[in-house]
Amino acid sequence: MKAGNQITSGLIEGRFSQYLLPNILIDGQIFPLINITMGLIAYALALTLLYTRFFAFKTSFSGIVIVCAVGLLPYIIEILYFQFIVLSQLVWPLTMVLALLAAKQSLKNRPDICTSLSTLTLFYTIGGYPASINLYLTASVLFLLQNISKKTTIKDLLRIAFPFIISILLSFISLYALHKWLQTHHIMMPLYNNQPLSLSALIFKIPFVYKAAFLSLLQPQPYLGLSLKITMVIIISLFLITDITAKHTLKTRLYHIILWLTLPLFLKFSAWLINENSDEYFANHDPISFMLRTDFYAIPVFIMYSLASLNQSPNQILKNLSFTLSFILLVINLNADFNYTKVQKLGFTSETLLQQRINNRLMETAPFDFKNNYTVTQAGEIPLRRRYYPIQPLENYGYYTLQIPSTRHWIPNEFYAFSEPENFVLPEHAIRPEEITPQMIEFLSGELGVWPSQNALYIDRNYIILSLTPQGKQMLTKQFKNLRSLKQ
Repeated sequence: MKAGNQITSGLIEGRFSQYLLPNILIDGQIFPLINITMGLIAYALALTLLYTRFFAFKTSFSGIVIVCAVGLLPYIIEILYFQFIVLSQLVWPLTMVLALLAAKQSLKNRPDICTSLSTLTLFYTIGGYPASINLYLTASVLFLLQNISKKTTIKDLLRIAFPFIISILLSFISLYALHKWLQTHHIMMPLYNNQPLSLSALIFKIPFVYKAAFLSLLQPQPYLGLSLKITMVIIISLFLITDITAKHTLKTRLYHIILWLTLPLFLKFSAWLINENSDEYFANHDPISFMLRTDFYAIPVFIMYSLASLNQSPNQILKNLSFTLSFILLVINLNADFNYTKVQKLGFTSETLLQQRINNRLMETAPFDFKNNYTVTQAGEIPLRRRYYPIQPLENYGYYTLQIPSTRHWIPNEFYAFSEPENFVLPEHAIRPEEITPQMIEFLSGELGVWPSQNALYIDRNYIILSLTPQGKQMLTKQFKNLRSLKQ
């Protein structure tokens, strides 16, 4: 991209560190291949450190297969859609693991310094993407589960949990204070994903969160088909049964049950905090319960721990089952990832060719002039990736993986910033009432058509207006009537 993202770009959502790393490393520019490659290296390192250092599982060939199988889970594909933040999103697991390691180290020496480091690293990470907290919480609960012995008391459990709890509380209090300051100075917009719920609302929402956690593990989604979901459920169920039925005392079994009951809440912790109304656009098209980009942080950790625990069991049957399930998971994930790559390539190429046809049309339409800077208003979208993906039975959702094109109707200027040698498009995309002309009124009120009709495109000195679909035309006509009433 010719122009990347400034370091302050994420402040509108309260994400102060979202663009910090890209600006330090590559001056905020968007180089998809470089960004994704660096991000994947960081993610691989995060999983390796989590497996070998934080959970301290023994390194073996089976362990390598487990880490590879988990690292290839298709939850990553939704993040790859967002090229402008893909580097940060794939680095957050690494910074989360570093925060976890600092909290773990505080149990051995220098608790003041190590807990402070954990808090600062956690604050930096959730300040870039709050949903990444799901990884920290899930890993912390699993760490507690791992460290329960027959002699463990409640006091021991609280001592182990203390640095993790302190880091979480201090980082969230700091983030809340920062958000208040940003809102007070009108820098941050109040959006559905950054407005905290009241304590009573959080309590009433707990049943929804548990339901969401179970549904997201069971519901097949594009590229996460029924075979993958069944395999994951088998892995988790096998680990749950093995863990609960192990030779525990009554007291330690109770600890295990309590921690297991908290896990669903932490797998979906970000969804629990968000103030989402059921009638909002994103709630209908991309429910929080099924956002792959939030599940990316917690579910792979859960699956990895489950497989590793089974693999390091003294029972040879469980060891063999763990390796077999890891290998099956690896094969399913490779197939899903290759399928995603194929569909993405074909769909993106088709969408780009369509956009180039649109581009050629507008350049040939009077009074287009490269010397002008235009506001582009696009009504409707034509996503083409889904034409190359055969939807399997029971699959649902997949808004960012299938249902939305690379050029989104609310920011159509993105394409021109990428492809044209001269950028003739302004970042704005709304029509101002005071700039409505009689010619615009005549065209949009009577002659407006739908692509590929010649009347699907309107150009004047300030605006390029494009009607791609019947739904888009209807939306544009309705909005235009409202604008005219404001002008009058």
